[in-house]
Amino acid sequence: MNEYNSYMFKKGHPFSTYFLEGTIFPITDPFPSMFSEAGSSEKVFPQSVVSGDPTSSGMILWTRVNPSFIKGASNEKIDRNASLWQTEPSSLTTAAEEDLFVLLEVAESKDFSSPVLRALAPVWKEHDYVARIDTDTFLKANRTYYYRFITKSGYTSPIGRCQTLPEKDEAVKQVSIGHVSCQDYTNGHFTAFTHLAAEDIAFFVHLGDYVYEVTGNADYQATENFREVDLPSGSPTAYTLEDYRQLYKTYRTDFHLQRLHERHAMVAVWDDHEYANDTFYPGVAPDDDPDPNMARRSSANQAWFEHIPCRFTYQKENDSESTLAIYRHIEIGSLAAIYMMDERLYRDSFPCGNDPADRYFTEGCRERESSGRSMLGTPQRDWLINKLTTSKSRWNIWGNQVQITQLKFLGRFINLDSWDGFPYERNTIARAIAKHPVPNFIALTGDFHTFEASHIQEHYRNGKSKAIGVEFMAGPISSNHLIETTKNYADHLLERVPLPIKQTADAVESYVPSVIKEGIKLPVTRLFTEFQNIIKTANPWIELFDSTSHGYAVLTLTETKADWKAYAVESIKELESPKSLLLHCEVLDGESMIRVLKKNSYF
Repeated sequence: MNEYNSYMFKKGHPFSTYFLEGTIFPITDPFPSMFSEAGSSEKVFPQSVVSGDPTSSGMILWTRVNPSFIKGASNEKIDRNASLWQTEPSSLTTAAEEDLFVLLEVAESKDFSSPVLRALAPVWKEHDYVARIDTDTFLKANRTYYYRFITKSGYTSPIGRCQTLPEKDEAVKQVSIGHVSCQDYTNGHFTAFTHLAAEDIAFFVHLGDYVYEVTGNADYQATENFREVDLPSGSPTAYTLEDYRQLYKTYRTDFHLQRLHERHAMVAVWDDHEYANDTFYPGVAPDDDPDPNMARRSSANQAWFEHIPCRFTYQKENDSESTLAIYRHIEIGSLAAIYMMDERLYRDSFPCGNDPADRYFTEGCRERESSGRSMLGTPQRDWLINKLTTSKSRWNIWGNQVQITQLKFLGRFINLDSWDGFPYERNTIARAIAKHPVPNFIALTGDFHTFEASHIQEHYRNGKSKAIGVEFMAGPISSNHLIETTKNYADHLLERVPLPIKQTADAVESYVPSVIKEGIKLPVTRLFTEFQNIIKTANPWIELFDSTSHGYAVLTLTETKADWKAYAVESIKELESPKSLLLHCEVLDGESMIRVLKKNSYF
């Protein structure tokens, strides 16, 4: 870990301390009229505005300015002058005249008639001309705020809306949180985001795959790109810093994504596609290259830091693997604590080999059970267990990227990129939760492009054991769900899908004899429906399993229950699409039992 972190921050991509901390320079009236509002322009702020990581006294605010409309400031200049700007207002005025900043205004009304904060935010030349600032300590708890950015020439950004959280120990009756993952620009429109923007939520959790590093991989993307992404390198796969930056800049032009970010704050972590499919430490992308590529990993991380409003930590003097950490927790009064994890940067390689046949639909191997294998790394795992076992929150929410509950089909593990590849560490965490016990443990999961509701077991050695929590998985925003992936293989389904033909037919016949009578070449939807039912039967801890839809989920927490609703959009191929309630269930306070209130017609 040390070698990677050293490379990230010292050899190739230095960050200013002021960038890392999101430093702003508050000002008081009167201030030069050079920042007077003149008019809005999409050309000046093509990626709109974003807020993230709310606290009870602020949040991180973000925008990007088209470099044609601003000079911007270098790391070197800000490092040299920031302390002077903080102490001498006249020097800050001089710097503003050099066109280094945008003016940030925050107010409790959309007309900004009485701003509660006015500050200059550097526009960072070395960091893709983004303004990334942290307003923590400047705002009041439990308030709704509006914010905007203004350039020296008077161009104004779209108006963003955000909410601060309650004070740490404040009694909170109810809170709702959005739950999303897996948005592939090339597959379709992000139609679900417009519906999520209209929800009454405190913020939304994004569990990764915010961008996809590839622009046309038939294994998990549509065979023909619905929307194009042109990378500066000309490659269909991102490798360089400019490639990764282009992904974020392109994705952020999506109408629905902009609408969501302008309305709600985001709490985000990365998964694999922010770098490369199925990645593991130290920067290995098994589909692309079996050898580490720290320069590529560093570029991917830098682009993420530049474009995602995350309050990550970096300690220059710390020699542990937590030197670079995006794992963190957010408290919502006394009602809930959310623990956002990093399940990529520190994880070991695959237990049985890196080839696809060793990762997917495999019988496993002895190494899978090794006590020395880790997804989280020791410091992060210890941090999570300590936070959970000392928590005083009524609800404890794990922001988790990959599936926790065991998932088998025909006696084989479907995916060792999930926690099935790390059963010892999974059981270690589960035992700690069961021993103390940790109250009301819920994992919010993404990655698998499926809507699921499952009971998390203390272990999976002999079928069902004690349930120590529940797992809610959100389906994809626009990435291929499993039925779409299956349809890509529909012409030669049994020849191309890596499943043994005879065992597949026997399994389907044992559960649904009529399927075999009608012949194996059934419509894909019918065959996939039976597959979903087999999955549930083979994995009795899975209560709901649906991989036929795109959409999002909302988790509502009260003092008496957790209510989870999953919504599906009708289409991602049309710019606008209606939504419908797909799944609905609840978990009562003090229980680890899923109560199903609505399920779709497949079950």
